[in-house]
Amino acid sequence: MMENKDILVDVQGLTHQFPMGKKKSIKAVHHVSFQIRRDEIFSLVGESGSGKSTVARCLMNIYEPTEGTIRYDGINLCDKKEREQHKTRLQRERQIIFQDSASALNQRMKTKDIVAEPLRIQHIFSEKEELDQYVRQQLEMVGLEENYLNRRPSELSGGQRQRIAIARAFGMKPRLLVADEPIASLDVSIQAQVIKLFQHLQEEHDCAILFIAHDLSMVRYLSDRVGVMCKGHLVEMGETEKIFQNPLHSYTKSLLSAIPVPDPALEKKRSSVTYDAASIWNTGIMVEAEEGHWVMQEEADHENLI
Repeated sequence: MMENKDILVDVQGLTHQFPMGKKKSIKAVHHVSFQIRRDEIFSLVGESGSGKSTVARCLMNIYEPTEGTIRYDGINLCDKKEREQHKTRLQRERQIIFQDSASALNQRMKTKDIVAEPLRIQHIFSEKEELDQYVRQQLEMVGLEENYLNRRPSELSGGQRQRIAIARAFGMKPRLLVADEPIASLDVSIQAQVIKLFQHLQEEHDCAILFIAHDLSMVRYLSDRVGVMCKGHLVEMGETEKIFQNPLHSYTKSLLSAIPVPDPALEKKRSSVTYDAASIWNTGIMVEAEEGHWVMQEEADHENLI
């Protein structure tokens, strides 16, 4: 169990529904609960449509949860009055990086202005010279030289744009960074560079990161703990190596069995585990199979217990 003082984010029973007309709605997230420590990288993995990004947007108050609570350092993010009371602090301490850097960056602005914009809004620097110097330092930290300062997003590659988005987010020195599929649209070689950059900056700034991805190899390399989502449910959660070495839920086993093996001979012998996501048990509960390793009971397991 985590001590309260170690917990930065506490999500309990999070449910979110998207209305589809007056009488119908789609439940994208079902009673999801997890915690994130102050200094860890916690990843959510799963197929497209599993609810990962919806969780991220609820955490950033882009979406209002239908049910449940989200607490950030004790602040109830589902309470509008409490959120408004801590508005400035929340804007400074929470940052998000989106998958599509082209849409996330203002195409009319120069790189230096994109990175500087949140710093100006929050009045972090009183002198323009200090701000300009800090922006240069942030770009240098993500591997971009000074000659990128006056370029616009349309003049940059996808990897370079994502580095600018990362520089903008880390420039605020956040305590929580939400990274929503930040490497999905990048080439494999660039993905590895960005992952190493995340590791370096997380250690440098000592912040918590919610990292959302479907590339399990990258998640294994980067994360301290992992949560596996399927059809809006959190079906398994635990330390990264425990999940990868000893997956307990059928869906997790299916995901891991699909990871390509670099050895052609071993790849031919590899057998995939199939799992029908439609069969997920909507009323399943999470149980602690071993210390820190939680898994949703599947219906068959529940019937055996009865």
